[in-house]
Amino acid sequence: MTAQVADLATHNALNDTLMQLFNKQAFEESYDLLSPAMQAQLPKTDWIGLLKDNLYQGLGKVAQTEYLERSRGMQQYKWIFEKSALQVSYVVAPTRLIEGLLFKPFVEKPKKRTVAAASNNPLKTVLDKTVDSIALTFIAKSNTAGLSIGVCQNGQFFTYHYGEMDKKAPKLASDSTLYEIGSVTKTFTGTLLAQAILDKKIQLDDDIRLHLPEQYPNLEFKGQPILIKYLANHTSGLVSFPSEDISKQAGFDAANPYKNYTADMVLRFLHTVKLDTFAGIKSAYSNFATGLLGIILEKKYEMSYENLVQKYIAGPLSMDATKIKISATDSSNFAKPHDEAGNLSSYWDITGLGAAGAIRSTVSDMLKYAKANMEAPNPAMQLAQKATFRDRPENEIALFWQLSTNKKGQLMTWHNGGTGGFTSFCGFVKAQNVAVVLLSNSANDVTQKGIDFLKALTK
Repeated sequence: MTAQVADLATHNALNDTLMQLFNKQAFEESYDLLSPAMQAQLPKTDWIGLLKDNLYQGLGKVAQTEYLERSRGMQQYKWIFEKSALQVSYVVAPTRLIEGLLFKPFVEKPKKRTVAAASNNPLKTVLDKTVDSIALTFIAKSNTAGLSIGVCQNGQFFTYHYGEMDKKAPKLASDSTLYEIGSVTKTFTGTLLAQAILDKKIQLDDDIRLHLPEQYPNLEFKGQPILIKYLANHTSGLVSFPSEDISKQAGFDAANPYKNYTADMVLRFLHTVKLDTFAGIKSAYSNFATGLLGIILEKKYEMSYENLVQKYIAGPLSMDATKIKISATDSSNFAKPHDEAGNLSSYWDITGLGAAGAIRSTVSDMLKYAKANMEAPNPAMQLAQKATFRDRPENEIALFWQLSTNKKGQLMTWHNGGTGGFTSFCGFVKAQNVAVVLLSNSANDVTQKGIDFLKALTK
C-alpha cells in the first residue's frame, strides 16, 4: 500500500529536529513531535523506551543523517549512529507532526546487475524500444526482481516482461503471472462505492456512522462528522495505519503484518480514534480509512469484499485471474516477493483492511481493467473518476483515483501500489487512448516509471 504525505521540506525539518532531540537525550520532549493519532497508539513510556533503551544505549548518538528517497509512500533517511546505521522512514500528517515512523537496519542498495536481465521484448517497433528504454532504468538495478508491463494503445494490448519471477530460480514472468497490486486495489474499492451510490445503498455525504454497527460519538470534530466521501479521498483525518494496534494482534508477524488483523479489530480500534482536525479539509493518505470503507460496503451488500469485486468488476470484465485468495494451483504462477535490497520477502495477506490493498492480479487482467476504466462505459467507473477533492494545484482525487494534468492540459488518471515485496502502477490518458500497467515483484517503487511511460506515449 502507498501514501501521499507532506512535502520534503517538512520531512527534512522534522527529521533534523528529531535527530537533535535524540542526541540531547530529550526523549520526552521529542514525543511532542508525534501526532495525536500516533500518540494514541504509542504511549510515551514506549516511545522513550524505544529511543533511550533500544537506540541510544545500543547505537550511541547520531553523527549525521542523509536523505535517501521517497518509497512506498514514506520519506526515507539514513541515520548514521556511532556504532551502526539505520533507515528511518516517515509519514507526516498535514499538521506537520509525525504520523508514521519506522526504524530498520540500513542496507546499501547495489547499483547494477552483473548479468543482463532476461526479457521477451522483441525490440522491433517504436513502442518496443520506448518500453525498453524506460524499463531498463528500473530492471538494471541488481536489487530489483521482475517487471511486467502492459500497454493499451488505441484498443490494442501489448505486454512485456523483464527480470525474474524468483531471483533464486530465474524464470521470466508471463501474461499469467500473479502479482500483489497493493493500493491499486483502492480504485476497485472506489468503483464499488460508486456502485453502492448508484444502487442507493449509500451517499457520498452520509455520516459514516450511519453505516457502522456500533455507536461512535468520537468520530466527529467540534460537531462535524466524517463523511463517506472523505474515506475515499483521504481527507477523513483517520490514521494512515494503526501500527501499534496491528502489532498487538494474535500471531503478529512483521513480515506479513495484516494477516490476522480482522474487521472486528478495525471496528474496535475505531472506538479509540481521537480526531484533531475537521475532516474534508486536508489530504492525508489513509489505508485504515480505505479498509473501513471496504467493511462498510461488505455490510451494505452482505457480501465479502472479494465477492463484491468478482460480481461487479472482475466477473463482467472476464478478469479470471484477479482474486484475493490464492489456490494451490495459482501458487505456481505467483511471482515471489522481494524486498528493497533484492532479497526474498513475504506475501501479504490483508484481511480486515483488504479494501486498501489485498487484490492479486496479472498484467493481462489489469490491462482489461485499465481499458475499461479509460473507456468507462460502466456508470460506476464514470462516477468513481469524478473529482471530490483538490489536494494540490496540479492534482485532484476522485474516489481514490488520482487525477493529474499533463503539460498538454490532458487528464492523467492513475494510482500506484506497494506491499512488502511488490509494487504496481495503473494509469491512463483518456484523451489519447493510452493506458499503462506496471507490476513488479520488487518493493522498489515503480510509480515514476509508470508516469514516465504515460509521458513518453502521449507526447
